[in-house]
Amino acid sequence: MPTPEITIGRVLPVVPEHVWSALTEPGFVSRWMEAVVDVSPGSGGSFHIRVPDRWDLTWPVVTWYAPRVLELVWPFAGQPDSRVRIDLQGQTARTELTLRHQQVPQDRIDSIRAGWQAHLDLLEGTLGGDVLDFGERHAHWLAHPDG
Repeated sequence: MPTPEITIGRVLPVVPEHVWSALTEPGFVSRWMEAVVDVSPGSGGSFHIRVPDRWDLTWPVVTWYAPRVLELVWPFAGQPDSRVRIDLQGQTARTELTLRHQQVPQDRIDSIRAGWQAHLDLLEGTLGGDVLDFGERHAHWLAHPDG
């Protein structure tokens, strides 16, 4: 049986380099992840993400091809590691972002999909100077998975 995969696409009204900065610079990532973030850049580096009383995770970097591809390993306790890959395409003030999360535990797929949608909402808000609430966006996506 194939392992569950989540694929989400967004079109962002900024150049890929700006999206890349938002994906890889700790100050930007902290805003859209609503977490404390440390980044060791480059393939072989890592993202350390901390949300007090919820998460304290290290995501190893598999691929760091600025400003086009970021691929991370997302470990799940007691289950095989999953992979998160973000591809950026675009030349001008428009970037197509595609997020693929592979090997998602079946029992967590709906919550994880809603979580990624909510985080991408916050990323888009961060790029536009808006402040959004993760909890509100996550609840929206859980209730309305198709948008």
